[in-house]
Amino acid sequence: MSPPELSNNHPAAKNIQSKAILDWSPINRTLFLAYTSMGAPLVYGAVIAFGYLQQYVSYSNQQLFHPYYPLLYLITCFAHVFGMTIVISKAKQLRTEKETPAQASLREALWYIVAFTHVTQTLVTSFLAGTYYADGMLMLLLGFTLALPLQSISSIKRTMFFAFCLFSCFTYLDVSGTFKSGQMFNQRFYLDEQFWAPWLYARLLIAFGTFGMAFFVISRSIARWQQREGFYYQLSNTDSLTGLSNRNHFYVRGHNEFSQANRRSDALACLFLDVDHFKKINDSYGHYVGDQVLIKIAELLSENARDYDEVSRLGGEEFAILMPSTDSLAAFKIAQRIRECIEITQIDVEEKKLRVTISIGVACYPDINVSNVEELLKKADEALYQAKRSGRNKIVVAGDNNLDFYESA
Repeated sequence: MSPPELSNNHPAAKNIQSKAILDWSPINRTLFLAYTSMGAPLVYGAVIAFGYLQQYVSYSNQQLFHPYYPLLYLITCFAHVFGMTIVISKAKQLRTEKETPAQASLREALWYIVAFTHVTQTLVTSFLAGTYYADGMLMLLLGFTLALPLQSISSIKRTMFFAFCLFSCFTYLDVSGTFKSGQMFNQRFYLDEQFWAPWLYARLLIAFGTFGMAFFVISRSIARWQQREGFYYQLSNTDSLTGLSNRNHFYVRGHNEFSQANRRSDALACLFLDVDHFKKINDSYGHYVGDQVLIKIAELLSENARDYDEVSRLGGEEFAILMPSTDSLAAFKIAQRIRECIEITQIDVEEKKLRVTISIGVACYPDINVSNVEELLKKADEALYQAKRSGRNKIVVAGDNNLDFYESA
């Protein structure tokens, strides 16, 4: 089976598209994290503001909130959202401009601003609510997990170190009694002996929202990893000039097909093809013209081979075709069709009209005694060498008596 196509365009254009396949631009990652980091401050800030106002219009004797710390929290929420708005505006501006070294530094700085403020806001929220040992750490760990596919390892490590230092400071303040956690609430989320519903709903909203965000990020990350894996598979198994499979893929496919042929007592043919006097083309017209000739020959080989044949460029001007369930006679007829097609085809390159010929060596298992695809290709190579010695533009088939017969032009 041939490797998947990299592009519908000319194979030389594939590398240009590789960056788009592999990378989600760093500035877009920063924008995504900036947007998502505003979710919790907006939700929790709205709920705390609602409860804080409700406390002063309520006739209940119980006071859920501390008189001042909710205001401090609301200020941090406002500062975070305002800061992220500025970051988003600047990031969008950077996204439309060609990146310079200074802008690259600014982009990295924006990422750290987003990361550090998110860490700070998460720990401040959970510390003032008295849940930073549980909610705060879980939110941070989940946030780092979601961010891993979106940023470099070094930036994640720095952000985690900052989170560890801030968490250690809060722990010291709490354990030492300098500033106890949970100061925002006079009573832990209870009003008139009932759990305060707005805070519960806010936590549920953030929890389910985080699940949704995790699904989105993980799905996107898996898709990108699959694209990356597919791209590198194509890159390692495809000839970049012609778009055919390369020597590595030819041998992988060849081992599989040889095993099946041996197990089923089936035939397996191999064609080894070489462009005649190709060095003269490069010396006379240049390597660009030579490359265009190879591309055209690759197209003709693909057109004349069958869908399940493996057409490969082994290197230079050498090609090979692996043909499952094909005996010597059928392989010879296909080789003859290919030779005649290339001989009569005019190749137009830069107003030059060229004609080339090819020599072909054919080997077929089990007509010859071989034990693997490497030996089969070697026999086809020996037949090709005989075709070259016999005057080129010929087909030679390897048989039990070494070289059995050959076809002249």
